[in-house]
Amino acid sequence: MASNEADLFVDSLIGAPLKDDRALMEYPFFSIQKQPRMEPLVYDDGKIQITIEPGPKGLATIWDKDILLYVVSLINERIERGMTVDHTVRFAAHDLLRVTGRGTGKRSYDLLLDALHRLRSTNIMTTIEIRRRTRPARVWLDRDMARSRAENIDRP
Repeated sequence: MASNEADLFVDSLIGAPLKDDRALMEYPFFSIQKQPRMEPLVYDDGKIQITIEPGPKGLATIWDKDILLYVVSLINERIERGMTVDHTVRFAAHDLLRVTGRGTGKRSYDLLLDALHRLRSTNIMTTIEIRRRTRPARVWLDRDMARSRAENIDRP
């Protein structure tokens, strides 16, 4: 594998209906702050409870969500082509940066690494039912994403 590709272990995304997931649009799963948010996000309307705890670099942001959408589009493309979907999604970081409208300089790669770190370290606890079962906790990307080769990306 080329050193400018990233490997993501995305077991929690495979089969997840993220494309049309109303909960992702309806509830505050991502920070909208540009600066790292280090305080938990708590939502409780009496019916649904959501607690989102930050990792060392803060909560996943709305801009980090672009990475999830990109990965979901790669998974969806494989499904539509009738291909098998592995638990590891491999993609070129440069392609993700281009498709999401980001720059491709050194700073953009550094920001991508920070975003990947926030996605894997943000912890979500919720009472929202997913496929008729309550999921007490989840993370956006599996913590084993430490296997990601993103830290070895060649930067300009």
